[in-house]
Order: sequence, then structure tokens, then C-alpha cells
Amino acid sequence: MIMTYRPKQNGAAKKVAFLLLLIGILIMMISSLDIPLRAVLQIIAILCVVVGLQYLTRYVLSDFRYVLEDNDDGSADLLIFKAQGQREAKVAHVALNRTVAFFKRDTLKDYQAKYGKTSHRFNYCQNPDKAVEWLLIFKDGEDLIEVIFEPDAAFVNEMNKRIGSGGDGMNFVM
Repeated sequence: MIMTYRPKQNGAAKKVAFLLLLIGILIMMISSLDIPLRAVLQIIAILCVVVGLQYLTRYVLSDFRYVLEDNDDGSADLLIFKAQGQREAKVAHVALNRTVAFFKRDTLKDYQAKYGKTSHRFNYCQNPDKAVEWLLIFKDGEDLIEVIFEPDAAFVNEMNKRIGSGGDGMNFVM
């Protein structure tokens, strides 16, 4: 069985990206006048444009798809795909039988004290909102890897059913 979930954009990132780009352009226009601290205004404008473009490419133009895939040996895998425009690429492939913890991010503030320090963190969220983020911590050899994503309730229920089940599985593939 394969289950797929695609998170919806909440629009906050679009507003932030548009606002930062607009502020950057306006400040750059103002800094073209002969005023004191012109260089400081230009640096602020450049920073606003850079952060606005980062939000635009990271949250607005990217689209994520999460897939739960059952294997023949009874195990299950989490696959995460990222699409930008017409191009889609698999960015993560996690064997769920290697899971150490799976929880909502805002339920456990100091999770690294409980599970240990993770060596890698991958964020595959569609929206910049910590309230909807879930963390999947798993072992890859000796390393603890952290995957942050935003599934819905049905996807979380299906993941909880499959975590830790089945054969040997494969390690994290990126």
C-alpha cells in the first residue's frame, strides 16, 4: 500500500517574501537619493531582497510530497519528494524500522537532551510554521538523523502504525 500526502501552502511565506522584496526595492530607491547613511540603507535593502528571495525559493516555489511505501518484508519507508516547477526529485528515503522517535515538534522542546544530539537535520516543510512540524529521528549507522516535515493527522496515524515494523530495511538515502 502507498499513501501520499502533499501539504498545502498557508500563504504566510508568500506574504513575507513579497513584503521583504517590496521593502528591499523601496529602500534601494530611497538610498539612491543623496542622503546620509546611504551605504547602510543599501546594505539593508540588499539583505531584505536576499531574505525575500530565500523565502520565495524555499517556501513559495517549492512543493513537497510525502509518501509511505510498504515493502514485501513488512517494513515501510518514508519517501519525500521536492518539486520546483516541472522538476521533481526524491530528497529523502527513510526506512521506518530505524526510527528512534516520532513526535510533534512543539510537544517536546528539549528533545536532544532526551534522544541525543543529531548529526544532521533536514527540513522538508512547505510552510514556515513550527506548530505543524513533526520530527522523525532515526539511526543511520552510529549517526542520529533528524527529518522535519509537516504531515496531516491521517498520515501521522499511518506512520505510527508502520514505525519499527518489518525487516532489516535500508539506511537513509538522500
